[in-house]
Amino acid sequence: MIDISSKEAARLVFTALANKNIEPVKEAFAYWNEKSIKEFYGLELLELGKSFKSGTYPGEFVPYKIKLPNGKIKVHNIALRNDNKNKVWIVDGGL
Repeated sequence: MIDISSKEAARLVFTALANKNIEPVKEAFAYWNEKSIKEFYGLELLELGKSFKSGTYPGEFVPYKIKLPNGKIKVHNIALRNDNKNKVWIVDGGL
């Protein structure tokens, strides 16, 4: 997940969760435990908005709308940052 936009990184993350296989984006979940990740397995990505910056946060936020496996609709912003030495997008919050 290097040399791509935060929006594309978000799409890859949500696709991996929908497919119940985060292996292709495992680096993005460096700060997440497996139990937390599995809660999102099988989700459906409904919308992905334009990324934006806010305040002093070093990363970017990408608005999204998903349908969780339990049927609940969630509208929020995923926080992604790539200020690490490898410039890899990391999920920092917002799920």
